[in-house]
Formats: sequence, C-alpha cells, structure tokens
Amino acid sequence: MPVEMEIERAGFLLACLACILCFTTACTPEPPGRSPTANEIAAAFNTKPPATALEDPLPALNFYVDSSMSMMGYAAVPGSRYSTTVLTLWHKVTTARYPVRGFQFAQGFARLGSKAEVQLISPAFYSGAETHLTELFKRVAEHIKNGEISIIVSDMVESAQDLKQMDLVREMSQLLSDRRPEVLLLAFRSGFNGPYYVSMGAGGSYPLRLEDAPGQGRPFYVLIFAPDQPALETLRKYALTGLGEEASFQPTLPPLAVSKESFAAARTPPVIWSRFRAPEPIATKISASALVERLVESDPPQATGSAIEIRFTAEPRVPVRDPAKFHVGVEKAVFKAGRRNPSSVPVPEVKAIITPSGRTDGAGFTVSLARLPRPAADSWEVYRVQIRAGAGNLDTPLWVRNWSTPNDQSAKAANRTLYLDVLIESMVRAITENVVFSDHFIALGRGK
Repeated sequence: MPVEMEIERAGFLLACLACILCFTTACTPEPPGRSPTANEIAAAFNTKPPATALEDPLPALNFYVDSSMSMMGYAAVPGSRYSTTVLTLWHKVTTARYPVRGFQFAQGFARLGSKAEVQLISPAFYSGAETHLTELFKRVAEHIKNGEISIIVSDMVESAQDLKQMDLVREMSQLLSDRRPEVLLLAFRSGFNGPYYVSMGAGGSYPLRLEDAPGQGRPFYVLIFAPDQPALETLRKYALTGLGEEASFQPTLPPLAVSKESFAAARTPPVIWSRFRAPEPIATKISASALVERLVESDPPQATGSAIEIRFTAEPRVPVRDPAKFHVGVEKAVFKAGRRNPSSVPVPEVKAIITPSGRTDGAGFTVSLARLPRPAADSWEVYRVQIRAGAGNLDTPLWVRNWSTPNDQSAKAANRTLYLDVLIESMVRAITENVVFSDHFIALGRGK
C-alpha cells in the first residue's frame, strides 16, 4: 500500500477517535464535587457508635429475690439448680465493683441481712404469703429513672390476692413503654419439692415434686433491667457469664441478625448509576459494620431517577410472620458545594418493596427502593434506609412455647410458667418490633 494511503488512513482513524472522544466527553456527566466523609454523614444523621462497656464508677445495683412461699420448693432440694444459681449470682454482683442493695420481696420489701448466703438457700426464708411483682415493677421504674440496675430472681407468677397474672403483663408493658430500658431474661429449670400455689380460678395449692434435670424442673427466671446498653453489657461481663441458663431473651436486640449484604442499582432501565468508589464503613448503634455506598451518574439521564436494590441475608432471632410487612424508614441529607453540615429529614415519599430472594428458606431478602429523584446539580444526596420488623409482625421466641401454659391448675403444667408467652409478647410488642435490624447509607452524586 502506498505511503500516502497509509497516512490518509491513519488520519481518518484518528479523526474518528477524536469524534468518539468528543461525543463521549460531551455526553458523560461531569463528576460531582468532594464526596462527604463517613464522619460528616454520621453527623448529618446523628448516628452513634455501638455501646461499649462502662468505666468506673459503676451504677447502683438492686438485687431482688422473691421470698414468697411459692419459691420454697426450690430451696427444699439440696444443691438444686435454683440454689446454685442464686448464690452464684449474688457472689458475682457483690464481688464486682457495684454498690449493691439486696432485697427480699413478697407482700412487702425488706433488706437482705448480713448472712444473705445462708438466707437464700434456706426454705424458711421463703415464707411470704403473696408475690407482689406489679409493685416491684413500679420500684424498678424508679431505679431506671435514677440510672440504676435491677436484678430480679423469681418464678414470675403474680400471686397477690387482688391481682392476676395479666395485671403483671400490663405493668410490664407500661414499664417498657415509659422507661425504654435494656432488658434481659434468663430462663432456668430446677428441682422442686413443695407446694405450688395456683393462680387460676379459685386458687388453692397442690404438692409438687420435680427432678433437678433439664426440661423436667420447675422454671425460674433472672430478669435484668438496665438503664442503657453499656450498663447491661458491663453487667454481662462481670456477673452474667457461666450461669448455665437453658434459654434467654433480650428484646432490645435486633430481631434478625444480618449476616450478608450486597448492594446494586436495579437491573431494570433506566440504569443511570455506577459505583463511585469502594464502600466505606460507618459506625452506628445498630452495627459496627454498616457501609456507605456511593454512586454517581454514569450515563446521560433519560429519566428523573432510577431504582436501587439492597439485598441481604438475615437469620431471625424471633419468628417473623410476613417479611413483606417489614417497615422501611428513609431519611435524606443533601450535601451541596460550600455547605458541609446538613441535617437529615424523613422522606416518606420514597417507597420500598421487600421480597424474598435467593434463599429457599426465606432468609434472603431484596429491598427495592422506588425511583430515587435525580440529585441537584453539583451535590450529593445521602439516603439512610432503616428496616424494622413492623407492628404485630413478630412471634415470641420458639423456646417460649415449651415454657408457657394458659392454665396452672394441674400438675401436668408444673414445668411451665403461667402466661409466660403473653409476658414475653409484651416485650416483643413494646421493644423488639421497633428495633432497627438493617441500616444502610446510599450516597448519590451529580456533577454540574
């Protein structure tokens, strides 16, 4: 081929490349200005890092032991699980650095004596005629108000003459709604040899003897109220390990444990977003591993917005009734050039659809956000997407079914607790269904 033709061909190709580059440059959106940092985003949404253990001084701790006659049978079995647990717990809290006040409660309240270790395992100590748990919860509310911890050891059966178990449930619901404490319930079974006092119907009692073996003993519980999460976590470290509980429930924990998350712009057109850079961690109260995803316009916008999908895998801690009824809340903060301290506002107009995905057991979910509006020129718009179970969308933990009974008039139900399921459900309704279990941040950027 002649040299002139080679030069002419090369020139034509260069001209074509120049046209393509010019067209691409003209059509590719200009990148936005400086992206907000994770700390700036956290400040805009007023997020807080996960709680850590408390430093000295530790809060006051109130230790309550149910000394009614319904508890006598636990102490009548030498070396029972009950006696071992209550003594171990007492030793742990009194040898830690807590200022401890010990109380026995039945018809009233009295301070534990100097020989509490002897009292707690003596059948004679458990001689109160009635159990006033509802009155105790009123005291607990004041302790929480004062920033104090309360530990209650009881069979959790209300036996006051003019009150019933449902009165206890109502008082618990009121306490949780008013004070919003951190709560932990530890469940045990123990050998029992003594009278059981019936709460249903006309009352009365019957002799009861149960072996000190898992699944066969009479239930008792350790119920803890703390003013906040750091107080509970510190108590757990000092006093709650190694007790050997058979089951537990912490209503303030997220109801689902998210184990795997992924994020993508929706595959359905128009797709106008591409990843700006690798996700950046942001610490929130919900999770120390939450991420900020940053997207920028990648194609000339053909519409006012584009859908976004969040996919995650979650294992339920408590049974979920219908994932489609999860409650999704969305807030937005706008970062404009020269304005670095915005505040977030709710955006209820952004809708979300939740569908099962990927997992045959229903533990995989996709959250599809309706088309998010295109950001203003030269700005970043950051969305925070929080997911809760939603009202009436959770059942009680599975173990509760085997520990609860609707009727305590027969010894056949003696290894169960009257209306425990209703008591636990009051915790679920007041706290768990409102706890955020998934927290996402999506930053959408647009240039000039």
